Amino acid sequence: MKDYGNFLVYPSDAVKKTVENYEKVILIEIQNGEWLKKKYFLDFLCMKIIKLLVDQTPLILSTFDHHGYDLLKKVINCYCCIRLKHHAKLKNFEIKKKLLRKSLSDLIKWNNQ
Repeated sequence: MKDYGNFLVYPSDAVKKTVENYEKVILIEIQNGEWLKKKYFLDFLCMKIIKLLVDQTPLILSTFDHHGYDLLKKVINCYCCIRLKHHAKLKNFEIKKKLLRKSLSDLIKWNNQ
């Protein structure tokens, strides 16, 4: 279905359920704390989610053809990429917030008004 006024494409119920269920997996992996140090973490996370999807819902995947499976992999990959970029941005903001030079320069600016 498309929203012809705003040109939005709404996801199907299968995509919504997949994203909601595996958001927990993403948060658990990120809360471990070493996700920025791991090499190929995006690929590791996507493969873990796909493995969980195959193990938990084999009946749903049996109804998919090869195109449906590839499409589901692309959705998981795009969603993981977006979530990791968001968490990296938050982490970067935390690091910049702690910088001493920035906080002191802001203090000097406000004192010399």
